[in-house]
Amino acid sequence: MGKFQNTNNELMARISAVNDLIKSNYITPPPERFALTQPEISIKQCRTSAFLSLLSCTMLAIGTLLSPRFSIFRLLLPVGLLVSSIISFISISTMKKFRIDVNGQEITVKGKTCHSSEIDCIKGTVMNSMKIVSGGKDIITFSKTLDNCGELIKWARCNHVEIHDDGANDPKKSQKARELIIALSILLGIVLGILFVFLSRM
Repeated sequence: MGKFQNTNNELMARISAVNDLIKSNYITPPPERFALTQPEISIKQCRTSAFLSLLSCTMLAIGTLLSPRFSIFRLLLPVGLLVSSIISFISISTMKKFRIDVNGQEITVKGKTCHSSEIDCIKGTVMNSMKIVSGGKDIITFSKTLDNCGELIKWARCNHVEIHDDGANDPKKSQKARELIIALSILLGIVLGILFVFLSRM
């Protein structure tokens, strides 16, 4: 539990640092070349969640199969946890491949290179994320927790790319969104628990 809290604190510190840069009027130039990648702590957090889901799935499945009152319906929860674990492992693979490269005034996203003059803006979205808009289209969405996200903000300012992010000025909006997701997750856990108890009595 302590490790998860430390990880969350570190991620929040990254977000706060990026928000401070967005609000700042004084920006130092970024390096000539840099890349935005997923931080190792985010990958580890996702990997831990995947293994915990897989472990829970295995234990519940074994308990269900060995139960004298075996019912196919009692396998629904283990199957749900297995699906959750698979999704987490797929997410890990996607996170490792994520990359935004910056070289001088050019930025490369998904194999496509754009000049800074082709970028309309970098815009804040929900849950402490941002997106790069070019030609009126969103070309990529990314988290403020990425390695070198702050350097991208510096790059945008130095290359006169507009940044629009209300979340940087009102962090309470993002906090409320996180609290809503946590509340929904707890509610889902309660519903699944009640469903499991109900199915176990069948």
